[in-house]
Amino acid sequence: MLLYSLRWIFGNIETAYSTIESSPPFASYPEWRFWVDRVLSGVVGNGFRIAGITSALIILFMLWKRKPVSIVNVKKKISFALVCEAVYWLTILPISVIELVFLERAQFLEIGFVVQIVLTSTLLIFLAAKVWSYDELAKLSTLKWASVAAIGYLVGIWFNNVFRWFTMAQITQIGFILTGRTGLGFLGTIFALSVSLIFAILSFYAMFYKGKVKQAIRMAGISLVFLGLNFVVYLIYSALTNSLSYVFLVEFWPITVLVLVAGMLR
Repeated sequence: MLLYSLRWIFGNIETAYSTIESSPPFASYPEWRFWVDRVLSGVVGNGFRIAGITSALIILFMLWKRKPVSIVNVKKKISFALVCEAVYWLTILPISVIELVFLERAQFLEIGFVVQIVLTSTLLIFLAAKVWSYDELAKLSTLKWASVAAIGYLVGIWFNNVFRWFTMAQITQIGFILTGRTGLGFLGTIFALSVSLIFAILSFYAMFYKGKVKQAIRMAGISLVFLGLNFVVYLIYSALTNSLSYVFLVEFWPITVLVLVAGMLR
């Protein structure tokens, strides 16, 4: 995620500089889009995300040190990281609403974005508040809301990725996404992300309603496997259709969760 965000923020800074320096300024890029898209979401939003990721990496370093570190000691850093991720998503909301309501362009795609943004940012902010006031007595409650936020994040990914395919069908026709390599990519996305979401919900149920911790961890691991596999399929599809140049338009960083799964499935 860090490399993905760094790529975007430097790309947007470069574009912003060239737009301002053009003669006349904004000759090749509408001024309103420049501020809402390139500056707000591109630079400010990714800046917050990078700050949040940096905070998360510091937390992981502290937790992996030999000397045990209580969550109480790092809860403010965790809250900061969660709020930064929520702000990142909220900075994308204005351009998505403008595209959806006023420009009426790629409507399914923007609907997917809006659902993802509202759901993800709301749950992350609520979880950040829970973590900020965390104590040992609220451990189970906080863990439950962290699981709810994770499921909500996954639902957002489902909407974003599946509705991209619906946008493709809207531009062309429904038959286009149901045949050939495109059909395999479309069906692969729906299958992988739906299975991932189902196992995430089953993991939540096993953990908090059945008390089966090991089973819940295994199910969470399976959920992550299918999440990562979705983006493996997407990369393969992009390579087969000569569209790798569009890969960075999709948040494919969840592919990295595959490296976390081995221990969870034991």
